[in-house]
Amino acid sequence: MRRFYWRGRNYRLLMLTLGTVLLLFHEARAAAPCNDMPPSKLLIFDIKAADPQIVVLPAKALERQPRNDLVSRHALMQSEVRIVTWFEITHRMIPRDDGSVCDAPIMVRVGFGLDRRTVLLARRAAGNVCLRRVMLAHERAHIQALNEAVDDVIAQRTPDITSGVTALKQSAASDSDAAKLQWQAGLRAIVLEVRQELSDRLHKAVGDADQPSAKADFETACNGALRRLEGQQS
Repeated sequence: MRRFYWRGRNYRLLMLTLGTVLLLFHEARAAAPCNDMPPSKLLIFDIKAADPQIVVLPAKALERQPRNDLVSRHALMQSEVRIVTWFEITHRMIPRDDGSVCDAPIMVRVGFGLDRRTVLLARRAAGNVCLRRVMLAHERAHIQALNEAVDDVIAQRTPDITSGVTALKQSAASDSDAAKLQWQAGLRAIVLEVRQELSDRLHKAVGDADQPSAKADFETACNGALRRLEGQQS
């Protein structure tokens, strides 16, 4: 059983992965499909980010902070979160009389979601109790919208993931190593495709949460404290 994580974008690797899958499928075409295999369990779940790490720093340092996949910027505040995908295959090899091998995994687990959630607050904003409360409430609304987007994508793409897993299970291989590679490459390609759609949906969710009305709420909250603090130097 091996676990695979995917946290960044690398379309060159995606193309190489798809090429590997096509080569393996071509190699396996001569063998009869793997039918009448024992059942496999597919679990698709969401990955929820833990409570955010809150970092207080000088306002000028906000621009110098490294960015994760999703970034939301406001005056004196920045929040970041990383998109993560994960899969794990519990292989089960079934040899056949013709020398080929079928891999009918006992379980396939796939996860999509968010991790490494960070909220950066300018020191002068973090020191204002009311403004800090407003900023963290906005961040909670962000995370709720992002989690809902993750759940929506998983619900919409579960049939496609299920179909892809079924196709992989029906594909024979020359030996156990080739069967494992075939599954790993094929499932990785499926996961990366869903991840791209997830990324698009999450970026839209961030944009929707940061409409001009949200900026106006910040500027007027706490009797206009944000506007006063923006003019300070620390």
